[in-house]
Amino acid sequence: MPQQSYNAMLGTTTYNVRVGNDDARDFSFINPNDIEILEHIIDTFDTGSALPHSFVGDVTAITDPAMLTIATQGINIYDLSLMIKACGLYYDSSTKAQAMLQKISDFFSVPVNIQAVTTGSEWLYPTSPLPSGQGYYYSTITANGTAFSADLSQTPRSGENAWLLSAAYMIANATNTIPGSIKTVFSNVASTLNTATSALALINPANSYIRTNPDNADVTNHAQFMRSVMEHCISYASTLGSNGSNNSTQFNMLLGNILAGYVSNAQPWIATSANMNADGTVDSWWTQLSADVQYWLYLVFGIDAVETYMSDTAFSNRMLQNVWTMCGVTRNGVKSGISYTNGQSMISFEWTIGYIQTLKILNAKYPNQWISDAISQQEAYVTGYATNLDPIYKVLLPYCDSDVSVDTGFGWMTVPKMYSLASTLWNFFNKINYNAMDPNGGF
Repeated sequence: MPQQSYNAMLGTTTYNVRVGNDDARDFSFINPNDIEILEHIIDTFDTGSALPHSFVGDVTAITDPAMLTIATQGINIYDLSLMIKACGLYYDSSTKAQAMLQKISDFFSVPVNIQAVTTGSEWLYPTSPLPSGQGYYYSTITANGTAFSADLSQTPRSGENAWLLSAAYMIANATNTIPGSIKTVFSNVASTLNTATSALALINPANSYIRTNPDNADVTNHAQFMRSVMEHCISYASTLGSNGSNNSTQFNMLLGNILAGYVSNAQPWIATSANMNADGTVDSWWTQLSADVQYWLYLVFGIDAVETYMSDTAFSNRMLQNVWTMCGVTRNGVKSGISYTNGQSMISFEWTIGYIQTLKILNAKYPNQWISDAISQQEAYVTGYATNLDPIYKVLLPYCDSDVSVDTGFGWMTVPKMYSLASTLWNFFNKINYNAMDPNGGF
C-alpha cells in the first residue's frame, strides 16, 4: 500500500505524521499494532514508581556504584520528555498512555525539590536572578520523584531542559482529548522554562544562561560556561515551528547561531558549544565532533533552510556523509551504525536511529546510493538487535551495543545491557515515521 499521511492534530499546527507502507489507518491516529508496541514500552519501563525509569534490566555489568544508583533508580528528564511526547501522540487511543501521562502530570503538578534553579546559582552566568517564575530542572532525578544526592552530580543541564520545554508545549497545545487539567500542568512547566530557555536559544548576553557541562563549579571562570547552541533548536522548534513561519526572525537568528559553530570551526562539522567570555561573547568553540548535533540540525530545520543559509546545495550531503565516514562503526564487515564521536568502537542505538531518520530526509531530496545503503545497513542492524532482545515487539534496545560500560566522550558513561528508554522510544518513533524534534510531525 502506498505511504499515506494523516493528521495527529496535536499542537497549534497540524502534525502530518507519515505512516508505513503496511499501515492502512484512519484518523484515530493509530494502527492497533502501534498501540500494542507503545503499551509494551510503557509496561517495560513503568515499575510502579512515580515516574518511569530510564533503564530496566540486568545490572550485573555495571561496576561503578554511582552509575548503578542512577541506572536502577533514575529517570533522565530527556528520556521523560520522549515518553511525554509518545503518550501525547497516542492519548486518544491508549488507556496506558493516558495513565502514564496522568502520572507524569501529577508529578509536575506539585512543587518538588527537583526544580534546581529558580534564582541565581552557581549553574548560571551571570548569577543574577532569573525572571520571576522561571527556572530549570535537574537533568536526572529518581523515579520516585526526588533529587539525587549532590555527590551524584545531578545538575541542571541545558539539553534536558530544552527537551522538557518541547514536550510541555506539545501537551499544553494539544487539540486531541487530553484533558484541560493535564494541559494546564504542562503549560505551567513551559512557563517555568520558557523565558530562560529562550534566552539560551537566542544567545542574548544580557540574559542568564545555563552551563552545558556544569561540573567543577567555579563561577569566576567564565570559560567553564559553555553555550550549547544545538540543544536549544529543540525548544524553539516547538515554539517557532519547523519552517519558521511563526516567527521567521527568531528562527533565522537561531539557525545562524547554530551554523556559526560550523563557520567558526576549522573541522568539517558543527561545533557543539562554545566557551563564553564574561560579557557573553564567544571566546572559543568546542570542536569535538558530536555525531548527534550534526543530524539534529536537519530534524529541526530541514534541508532547505540550512542550504539556503549556507548558499550551498551540497552542504547537507557533505556534512552527513562526513558523519558516516568518521563515526560509522563496522559489524561483521558491514558498517552498521554510528558512535558518539569519531574513533570509537561502540554503536549508539539512540544516535544511530536519529541519523537514520535524517538520512531518510536527505535521500528524499537527493537520492544517492551511499544514503540508501547507509539506511538499510543501519536499520538491518537495529532491527536484528531488537529482535534478539524483544522477539515479539522488536522495539526494546539498550543504550549502545557494548556489553561493558564505555565513555561516550561527552562526560557520561554508557549503561550496558539494560534496556534504555531513550533508545527504545527513538526506535518506536522511527517505526511510525515520527520526528520527535519537529512539531509538525513526520518526515
